[in-house]
Amino acid sequence: MKHNEAEEFAAAMEDDVRRGSYADPSDSERLFASVSELWIKTEVDAKASTVNRYKDELRCYVYPKWGGCNLREITPQNMADWVVQLIEGTYPAELPNNRKSVTLSARSIRNIVKVVTAGALGYAVKQRWIAENVARSAKTPKTVTKDDDMVFLTIGEVEELADTAAHIGNAVDGTLIRFLAYTGCRINEALALQVRDMCLDEGKARISRAWSEDSARRMILDTPKNGKARTIGLPAFIIPALRAMVEGRADTDFVFRPKRGEHILDHNWRTRVWYPSVKGAGMDDIAGLRIHYDTPMRV
Repeated sequence: MKHNEAEEFAAAMEDDVRRGSYADPSDSERLFASVSELWIKTEVDAKASTVNRYKDELRCYVYPKWGGCNLREITPQNMADWVVQLIEGTYPAELPNNRKSVTLSARSIRNIVKVVTAGALGYAVKQRWIAENVARSAKTPKTVTKDDDMVFLTIGEVEELADTAAHIGNAVDGTLIRFLAYTGCRINEALALQVRDMCLDEGKARISRAWSEDSARRMILDTPKNGKARTIGLPAFIIPALRAMVEGRADTDFVFRPKRGEHILDHNWRTRVWYPSVKGAGMDDIAGLRIHYDTPMRV
C-alpha cells in the first residue's frame, strides 16, 4: 500500500470509529454458531417456547449451512443463494428422523432467515464484529396474508371430523374438536381450561392460561399467547356436552381430561386423535388443514 493510500485508509478508519461503524476485521473470523449461542442468551424477554423454536430452527436449518462459517463468509450473495435453496428444497439440513429437505413455505423461510439468522447477525452488528446484517436485507418470498393462508371447514366437515375423533378416542375428543372449531380457541388454551373458567349458564368461558414449554421443554401453565386473559362466547349447542364434562368436578380440574390422568398433552393428542381423525374423515388431502384458526369454518 502506498503512503497516500495508507493515510487515506487510516483516515477512513478513524471516521468509522467516530461514527461507531468500525468493525475490527479479526472479529469477522468468529464462527456463526458461537455468535448465535451468545445471541440466544440475550433473548431473556421471549417465552421459553419461542426460544426453543429458535434453537430448533438453528439446529435443523441454519447450522448445517452457516454453523461452521465465520462471519465474513456470510455475504449478501451467499445469503441470496441460500434463500433459493430454501425455496427449492435443496438446502443442507439436519431434520428429525432423518427426514429429507423439502420446499419450505414463505412463512417458514421468513422465520428462518429474517428472524433467527438475522437475530444472530444483528447481535454481531451490535457488538461491532461485522458492519452489515445481510440476513435482514436479504429478499425472501412474499408471505401470503393471514386470510389466504387459512383453510376453512364447513359445519358438516367439522361435525364429521368431531364424530370421527369421538369414535377413535372418546366423546371428550369430539367435544374438543367442536370447541376449537366453533370458538376459535387455540388448542393449548382449551386444554388449560379449568372448571372454574366455565360460565356455562352465561354461555361464556374465561381464557386466562395456556400450556407452554419451559426451557427444559416441559409443559407448564403460562399466560395466553398475547399475554392477556379474555372471555369467549360458547355456542348453545355445545354447552350440554361441556356441562356433562365438568359436573361433579373440582374447580381446579381441567375441563378436557383423558380417560386416565389429569390433563391432555397437545403433542400426544395430535398423534393419538387428531391425525388419525383427519385421515379417518377423509380430510388428509386438504392441504394446510391445521387445528387452530381464528375463524375455522367456511359456509
